[in-house]
Amino acid sequence: MVSKFRTCLIIPTFNNVSTIGGVVEEARKYISSIIVVDDGSWDGSARILARKPVITVTHRRNLGKGAAILSGLQAARRYHFDFAITMDGDAQHRAQELEKFLEVISRLSSPVLVLGVRDLERIEHVTWRTRWGLFWANVLLYLSTGKWVPDSQCGMRAYPVVETLSLGARGRRFDFESEVLLLAIRRGIPLFHLPVEVDYPPSFRRISHYRPFWDSVRILLLHFRYWLGRG
Repeated sequence: MVSKFRTCLIIPTFNNVSTIGGVVEEARKYISSIIVVDDGSWDGSARILARKPVITVTHRRNLGKGAAILSGLQAARRYHFDFAITMDGDAQHRAQELEKFLEVISRLSSPVLVLGVRDLERIEHVTWRTRWGLFWANVLLYLSTGKWVPDSQCGMRAYPVVETLSLGARGRRFDFESEVLLLAIRRGIPLFHLPVEVDYPPSFRRISHYRPFWDSVRILLLHFRYWLGRG
């Protein structure tokens, strides 16, 4: 089915030199329009991206994952895309899952926020901290919106570009995705939950810039701000 919506892929990356080239090549099997946001990498990622047929947006310094996604969405709007799928540059998200997102988008008649949903019980190398962190993030979102979302933290999503930018989310790090979801629910943007498969390598091989304590604090403060009516 041919979609009425133009769709691109956004890949935020920071020091993923060992994976970003392969992630782009795998993604190109499923989608041709790719925006990579290099969030201040210093590990040689830029040289790899220069050889790839992608739109590259470069931050001079590291601004955070949320800032990278925001820059990608702004670029998507400049290029007149209606939807932007996001996937990480560390090879955690499987490129073949893009087919599922594109299929869902092809059946839409209006803007919807499509959320990837992981089954953490079936994924290897997922720590109890990750499971508990997701549970409490979901609880906080429920307390802020009255809506239960099974996976509020999966980074593989499809954003309706104009509608997402109009939300005015202020978070610039890992709190951005939580804030967008909170605001989308309050704005009445419909959600679609899409089961996705992801790969978690063992902790000693994992490249992650998520800081469990500080980024969890950011998400908690985000919800406190909205509870106090200061969002």
